[in-house]
Amino acid sequence: MNYEFADDKFKLNEIKLFGENFVENNKENCFLIINETIMELSSYINLYDIFDSIDLNQPFQLDVKLIERKYKLITDLSYMFDGISSLTNQSNFNNFKGNNIRKMNNMFNDCKLLKKLPDISDLNTENVSNMSYMFSNCTSLTDLPDISKWNTKNVNDISYMFQNCELLTSLPDISKWSTYNIEKMEGTFSNCKSLKSLPNLSNWNISDNNKNDNIFEGCELLEENFQRNNSICNILYQVLIKISFCCKKFCEYFFSFFFMLSYLFDL
Repeated sequence: MNYEFADDKFKLNEIKLFGENFVENNKENCFLIINETIMELSSYINLYDIFDSIDLNQPFQLDVKLIERKYKLITDLSYMFDGISSLTNQSNFNNFKGNNIRKMNNMFNDCKLLKKLPDISDLNTENVSNMSYMFSNCTSLTDLPDISKWNTKNVNDISYMFQNCELLTSLPDISKWSTYNIEKMEGTFSNCKSLKSLPNLSNWNISDNNKNDNIFEGCELLEENFQRNNSICNILYQVLIKISFCCKKFCEYFFSFFFMLSYLFDL
């Protein structure tokens, strides 16, 4: 994994790599190799353990490898990058093989400077149950990887998944996600203020009021576009009614004229 950081003025010689809960859940399962230095899994690292010298007033990169221990598996990705407020880019994400992942909630939560996500499109999500708050408060994120093929058949919670992704203008085609087992969906897209359109979600099971509370709350452009499209539809409907009326009158006059001619010729 390649990390790119903005200037971290709050911790002069330390930088946060992983969320505390992720470390607590996985410290027995893996270790780190950072710029070829082997380290135990930890939320924070001291930069002077990695670099002989570094200018903390400039953006910098770290090459981080998350290595699973022998006979150990990482099954919980929840809170993985939670609260890393100085992270601006994350790439070359570990390719977790197999269907071992069970949780992905809060994975990128509060990564407020993160502009681009790593390619997580091929993650095997077959057995994942929780995706809530996954991208919540990623206020600088402008687009998402193609997550349209994620298997969500066992997911039961996507509440606040994209909450406060204020710069997202569109979403991947998530229309084919299975929502049959989802029990919590409230606030999923809440406060996505720049979101202009949605994939076709007609196949989503959101009929239960307990699931969809405030699901689109604060999606200002989406609401404006909906109202505008609704107005356009109303205008088109009125035009079609007038056209239909005119066609009806034309047909009446035409047939009247036709019968009149027929009557005259019979005479």
